Amino acid sequence: MKYFAASLASLLAASNTHAFTINHGSFKAPLTSSSTTSSTSLFAINVGIVGGGTVGGGIVEILKNKADYLTTLCSNDIQVKSICVRDLDKNRDFDIPNGCTVTDQVDDI
Repeated sequence: MKYFAASLASLLAASNTHAFTINHGSFKAPLTSSSTTSSTSLFAINVGIVGGGTVGGGIVEILKNKADYLTTLCSNDIQVKSICVRDLDKNRDFDIPNGCTVTDQVDDI
């Protein structure tokens, strides 16, 4: 999870985001309506996840549940576009996002 937080922080920092800090793996941002208003249009940050088990599914759920906050934070939509799993036939404990491809080939991510 720490790797994910660091990766997401790098992703957000690279996309001209508003200032935020990471403190013990938690995002803290000084969000106000005036600081998040932007005249630029949103674009999607496409995410691929390797692993569709407990951790990968948890990341999908967090991204879904915190979508509005993350969009406000980085001024872009974050969309899970592909998930690589070991067994395509295994039932998942989470909902696969619309438009997301599930594959067993890591090179497809």
